[in-house]
Amino acid sequence: MKIKNVEFYGKKSDDATITVVEGEQELNCYCFEYSTTAQLQGILTCLIKKISASKENHEFIKKQQGFYSYLINGKVKDVSLGIVECKGFEFQIDELPDYAELGQFFLIDVIRIDIE
Repeated sequence: MKIKNVEFYGKKSDDATITVVEGEQELNCYCFEYSTTAQLQGILTCLIKKISASKENHEFIKKQQGFYSYLINGKVKDVSLGIVECKGFEFQIDELPDYAELGQFFLIDVIRIDIE
């Protein structure tokens, strides 16, 4: 995952919109107190509207109406940490259901993706 663009909210603000890229996929992410010396950890956190087991067994990311909003269909990479992988990105999902299993696909309606 690489940073393509950083756009600050104001001259005195450290908050920023960061566009990250993995392959051909781009995501707009929110960052609170961005620092140019910060290192990307590789895991994105998400504010979730809805999550459910998916009937689709392939990865996809679709842009939704909100600026930071996406529909993500990814598979569980780490159940204990709540990590879902999709298109080379790793998302930490705090709301991962108790019944989640390694390799299981979930459809996730994301309101906002954050970089910490």
